[in-house]
Amino acid sequence: MKRLYSKISFVAITLISLISLSSCHNMPVGYLKAENAGYEPDTLVVYQEVDEYAPQVTDNSPWTSYAIQGVAGTVPITYEFYDVEATEGGDAAAFRQAIQEGTIRLQGSLIQVFYAASKNLPVGRYSISLKVQNEDHSALLPHIFTVIIKKNEFGDWDNGSYGDEDIDYTSLRTK
Repeated sequence: MKRLYSKISFVAITLISLISLSSCHNMPVGYLKAENAGYEPDTLVVYQEVDEYAPQVTDNSPWTSYAIQGVAGTVPITYEFYDVEATEGGDAAAFRQAIQEGTIRLQGSLIQVFYAASKNLPVGRYSISLKVQNEDHSALLPHIFTVIIKKNEFGDWDNGSYGDEDIDYTSLRTK
């Protein structure tokens, strides 16, 4: 009887162990919370024409966003470009090509746009969607950041004027 009890106990313990170990097999590792993710500011303005002594030209320094905020999770957390939409004259295919060439890149969550990309992309507005992920979790962050490419950093005054053509200077003279 004692031997039968030992065999039954051994089989029961073995079955319970196997069941408990197999139930943990597909458990996701860690967590990822990105519901409140965002950039502050969420827009980066870059220029096709800059001063020849600007760091973007002399040192190949990129225009760089701030780091993303509101993402929490088990490390390592990685970011990748998911999609881009172009408006106001922009070209999404050319933007994707610049990503492939490395003239637009993600360094962690920092978005960097190099001068080579700004020179070659058409003037426009580019809305970027990112994918954030860790080992077992991922989240899509649609339209989380905007890159605006403008002609030059001097605004509309690239024609040599200072925007003061409509001022009547004769009325300012003193007698």
